[in-house]
Amino acid sequence: MVIPTLFQLASKAVAQGIDDRKIEVKIILDTESSNAVFRELLKLYPENIRRLKEFRNKLKVDKMDLKKCRIDEEDVLNIQGINLRSLTLGELSQLRDEFPDWYDGSNKSINIVSLLHRLMNKNSRKMMTHLGISGKQEFGMGWEKHVRHFEISVSRKPIRYGYNAHRIIGALLADKVRMQSLEFLDCSLTSVTEHELRGFIEVHPKLETVVAIHTECEKGSIREINVLNNSSVENIIKSLEYTLLTNNEMLSKHCMFHIYKLFETDHEKLQDSEIDDCLKTLCHVLRHGSKDISVVKYTAFTIFAEAKFFETNRFIALFSSEIPAITTLFYQTGRSMKYNWMRKYVFPLLVDIFERTVNSVTFGRLIPTKFLNFLMEETISMMVNRHATPRQGLGILEKLDRLMSWEQYQVISRNFEMIGKLFQLVDNSHFYYYERIIDLAAKFMQKEYSEDMSYIQKFNIVFQYFKESPQMRLLKVLRHLTGMMSENQLKECYKEDVLEVLKSYTKDDCSGQEIGMRFMAISIFCLLLAKNVIADRESINSRIKKFCIDMDFSHFALDHGHIVNMILASKYSTNDCIVFAIRSIEKSSKRLDGFKEVLKTLKNLLDGRFGQYKKKTREYAEQVYIKCKNNQ
Repeated sequence: MVIPTLFQLASKAVAQGIDDRKIEVKIILDTESSNAVFRELLKLYPENIRRLKEFRNKLKVDKMDLKKCRIDEEDVLNIQGINLRSLTLGELSQLRDEFPDWYDGSNKSINIVSLLHRLMNKNSRKMMTHLGISGKQEFGMGWEKHVRHFEISVSRKPIRYGYNAHRIIGALLADKVRMQSLEFLDCSLTSVTEHELRGFIEVHPKLETVVAIHTECEKGSIREINVLNNSSVENIIKSLEYTLLTNNEMLSKHCMFHIYKLFETDHEKLQDSEIDDCLKTLCHVLRHGSKDISVVKYTAFTIFAEAKFFETNRFIALFSSEIPAITTLFYQTGRSMKYNWMRKYVFPLLVDIFERTVNSVTFGRLIPTKFLNFLMEETISMMVNRHATPRQGLGILEKLDRLMSWEQYQVISRNFEMIGKLFQLVDNSHFYYYERIIDLAAKFMQKEYSEDMSYIQKFNIVFQYFKESPQMRLLKVLRHLTGMMSENQLKECYKEDVLEVLKSYTKDDCSGQEIGMRFMAISIFCLLLAKNVIADRESINSRIKKFCIDMDFSHFALDHGHIVNMILASKYSTNDCIVFAIRSIEKSSKRLDGFKEVLKTLKNLLDGRFGQYKKKTREYAEQVYIKCKNNQ
């Protein structure tokens, strides 16, 4: 569990500079630096193996991990010119034609012995201490016996062999291959039984560590040596650390699955210390895992978002003080994921994590103010960016609202950026959620908690905010409140000073966003006329008439059916109010919420009291009704 050293960071920076061709290596680097820079070059882009000839005289490389490289015949020649102590090969099937196994009639296997002879020069054979083959290519029968004929020294460090997925341990035992200095063996993903593994260990007395992940002996335990498998919590964690170190995504996912099982079904059997170690391991994956193992990180999100342990009282009791830091780490890691497609799948899990975090707080416990701000701001951001649904996001915000102290309301009320984002939700939410959005915004702006606020209080708070920061969405909020209020409440809110402010947004000479503001102000005036709460009806109606003549409704038609219904159903609506509503029906069509109810109201109007309106308006209404009815 270590953070990157300055040497590792410097190696990455130099490799990036070389890859971008911004840095030219003018001196020969020492072996350790050369190995580190070359390793980072291959991580950035495996095709950098093609530049080996260019680097050969500048980088003294003696270790090569080519698991992710598909080498060709030219690469083989370039590798042969380098004196190597360690070599790990990846997929080799592309070399089948250059190194055919003449004894294989199916032409599926490769002559690995011939390839290794070509890859390793005389010095490499003497110096070699690690040889790994991790690809899926089949090798000819009996190739293991020929490995003994290489001039490989075993007097320095132990040789480490990585094998492809065949019964390689059984084959080595059958052919009596012995590697007396062998100390480390990785036989993951091979078909090895516990009996075979024990037999192999008996004839290799210096063997200290065996990695047996995803094998038949994955749950077994051999006391004589250190076995990395998934037989215990300690072993699962060690195995995961090993797979992360070797960048083996498949095996890392396998280990993460076992951690998921621990948190999902086996957590009651675990000691507190084991749970703590597992949780620290998840956090380690997020903090220090390479961006290339995004799938493994995604698994960590799945565990924390879905495993049952994280909903238990035991989790809350053990980690209540650490939950803010853990949640913040998950969120920041999710936002910084390398691939867009991965972030798309991570955000729903982040919403679940936020919900679990909020639900873990019991009444009487105070959320730290800094963490409270973080949860609220990021929840709103996820809603604005459509990563969280209004139902999910508002559920989190409303729970946080109930948990806040008076002092925290004071802090939130000064967070104008967050309140502004909260009002943005009006732009992309169904009007069904308006009431809840407005409730939250009004509570935060009034600087204290109130269980129940009147529409008048909400209106006054939002209108004051609108005067300080005029926005079309705030007029949309005011329009919603206008539709919800009674006649007496409207008279209390829409006094002369308020009407004058709204009139200032109905001027003819407007452009851009001002047009949208004018539309919203006109729609509010239509509602006020329909509810008969304005004394100066003629002046206001003239503004509505002028707007209907001037404006194209294509982009600004009413999209909320309940507002259109109020205008159509009221006997106080003027002829120009009706025209405004009908034009909205014509242009919005099926985009209207409650479209069927709107058509029903329009039909009732045509059948009933349309006589009070102009003949031309009635004919227009009939045309729109027939057109919409036919398009249903």
